[in-house]
Amino acid sequence: MVLSFAFQKHIRRRLKAHAIMRTLLAFMLCQAVAAIMPPAVRAAASSPGTAEQSPLNGFWVVGDGNWIVQISPCLGGFCGQLVGLSKSSRPDALRIDVHNVDPGQRNRPLCGLILMGGFTPSADDPDTWEGGWVYNPQNGETYAGRMWLDGPDTLKVRGYILISWFGRDETFTRETGPINRCSPTDAVGTGGEPP
Repeated sequence: MVLSFAFQKHIRRRLKAHAIMRTLLAFMLCQAVAAIMPPAVRAAASSPGTAEQSPLNGFWVVGDGNWIVQISPCLGGFCGQLVGLSKSSRPDALRIDVHNVDPGQRNRPLCGLILMGGFTPSADDPDTWEGGWVYNPQNGETYAGRMWLDGPDTLKVRGYILISWFGRDETFTRETGPINRCSPTDAVGTGGEPP
């Protein structure tokens, strides 16, 4: 059975709305839990040496080598910020967020964009972080996410809709050499049409 384009678009919009609501609810839940936590527990959870010493911290190269993401602690868990873009030989290389679902955000530069956030350590596995979200600027979609270390220098990031089975993995490799950082002035319009 083939679904009409309009119906497919409707389903995508509904799934996106659910993903945004899940992210918002998770953020609000984290804030509520932090507010009712005893001060001693809150201090221990946010003390230096816990998140800062995590093996997750650092610079990671996305599988195709085109992006460098810096993962570090942020409010509510771990976040990943795009800090490096490869030089492209294509004049229409994606340098601004042209596929964002919010038309007002489509001119923002990719450099410096937060691509992932809200990842918290798993209670079951010290090398796994769950409950986060992943933004894909190549299609403007935001997904639920989880990530895990697959060795000391390999990070697997899974973006999915609703449940983890409905998603895909991306492999990141730790960058230990010098980082060629981008700057927001690297943003060049692609000339591409928004979706």
